[in-house]
Amino acid sequence: MQLYGIVNAFLTNISALAGINDPQLKVSPVGFLRALLENNATTRVTNLAGLQSGQDRTITVRYMNRGLLAQATTIDDCDTPITPAWESANIGAPYFSKIGMFIADGDLRQYQIEAAQAAAAGTPPTPLMLAMYESILAKANALIQHIDNTLVTAQAANFGVNVVTGDNAAQLVNFGTSMNMTDGIVKLLTDAQANEVNGDLIVVGNGVVTTYDIVNRLKAGVDANGFGRANFSVYNDNRTVAGWGANQFGVFARGEVGFVDFNKNVGNYAGEKGGSYFFTMPIPIELANGELSALVLDAQLKYEDCPIYDDNRKIADRGWKLILSKSYGLYNTPATAFAVGDPLRGVNGSFRYVGAVESKCIEVKACGDEPIPVDLGNEPIPVDVDFVPELVPITGISTTDNAETIAPSATFDWGATVVVAPSDATFRKLIAYTSSDTGVATVDQYGVVKGVADGTAVITASTIGGFSTSCTITVTT
Repeated sequence: MQLYGIVNAFLTNISALAGINDPQLKVSPVGFLRALLENNATTRVTNLAGLQSGQDRTITVRYMNRGLLAQATTIDDCDTPITPAWESANIGAPYFSKIGMFIADGDLRQYQIEAAQAAAAGTPPTPLMLAMYESILAKANALIQHIDNTLVTAQAANFGVNVVTGDNAAQLVNFGTSMNMTDGIVKLLTDAQANEVNGDLIVVGNGVVTTYDIVNRLKAGVDANGFGRANFSVYNDNRTVAGWGANQFGVFARGEVGFVDFNKNVGNYAGEKGGSYFFTMPIPIELANGELSALVLDAQLKYEDCPIYDDNRKIADRGWKLILSKSYGLYNTPATAFAVGDPLRGVNGSFRYVGAVESKCIEVKACGDEPIPVDLGNEPIPVDVDFVPELVPITGISTTDNAETIAPSATFDWGATVVVAPSDATFRKLIAYTSSDTGVATVDQYGVVKGVADGTAVITASTIGGFSTSCTITVTT
């Protein structure tokens, strides 16, 4: 069986199926990845052609520092100081994600026969061809989840400076049901003004900020409040809980962050080599606006001429491995995009926040210093007119149990050992629990850990403000 024939059959039918308006036959990217694909900014990438042809492995950007006030002069002479016009920066080696699937020898041979017959006769795809394609999509979906998770993790170290605070730490913003001078929307827009951001803002995150967006989208009629009024684009991504922190979100200026993807198996790098065939496979993806695009993956079709075993257990007969992979990079405007001495030095158009629900306060007027009873419908309740709700920030999180050994299916309440400081912190109960390997151990929202299979996993508890603590779980029979 000729490898090239199999590859052609794959690509022919994937192209045909991509045009079918069936949600099952399309992949919907999530959260941060979707935001990047829909608002991609790669205009400053100078070696994009080299990346797409498989020649380059690093991403280079070219930019010009804007002029400084100190560079202007009032002297009318024939000599003016000249500064370098263009600068370049290397934003690092690309990331790599890979996943594989096994296809039985007989299934792939039958697939090739049916694909050739369908192409010649112009008939619809056969059930076997649809099943094969759905299997590929299932794996591609998992690969896209991995790509999104990698991008979220990488962005945590790439948030720029906010000139309002002078650093890139997450700022607290409160979202309420009515607009006022201290509302979260006002804070985001005034920060954008201070950082000289032009155009609409992109929001990616979890928790309060996305809930606020949902509430405003559900409102009936014309409403002057909410993200819709301010022309924000909001993308929910639960992976930001572990990557950035509970209720944290990023705000991005359009044109300042991007997804740079490229392929290795193109041009002279593609074709039959040894027992494998290297090619690219386009996966149809549907964007939020309904448009159909494609994420082009590298693919390797490799024949396994012997049955595959794992610990003396046969897991597959002889057949084919289809390995899908993606090389990509996260583009952020370099921190040096503004010259030394520029007020925006360190600003790169990405800002980090943590959302909270605005406190409800009752305004009363007093004559003298005595509390005034406020009738809330039942009986009068004394209200201290001098009381102002105060946010108590979290300063740390710790655990008394950093290592534990359990059996598969066994559980223990690790959350009971986790302590947030101080004890009266406003958001002390907002703890996000995650497992580094859910195939070994899982953890629920309360910190209860359950063993799954032999191995080691790290359970992490994270709070607002970026504080975290962990416990190493060993699962053994």
